Amino acid sequence: MYLTEWSFQWLDYITRVTGRLTKSIRLLNFKEMKMSNISLENSKRDTAALGVMEDVYPQLLQTIYLCHGPAWIEIIWRILRPFIPKRVAGKIDFMSPNTR
Repeated sequence: MYLTEWSFQWLDYITRVTGRLTKSIRLLNFKEMKMSNISLENSKRDTAALGVMEDVYPQLLQTIYLCHGPAWIEIIWRILRPFIPKRVAGKIDFMSPNTR
């Protein structure tokens, strides 16, 4: 939570100094990730912290890139995307470094 707050404060500072809206990106690398490595408790905390930060510093999160995501995540995303608000869905993108 402190790292997220620090990051958003710097983005806010840079935006104010330069006069240009500065946004952040998050890169989530799923390469060699296993479901056993995911801590549900930590994920809930991170999601809650990001929710609070988005309320305090709106529009500072540009995109979340999911790198090396398994195919089943993309299938679930394609099914759920029509039901998610466009402003949220537009901030999530999948990428595969092996393809162009």
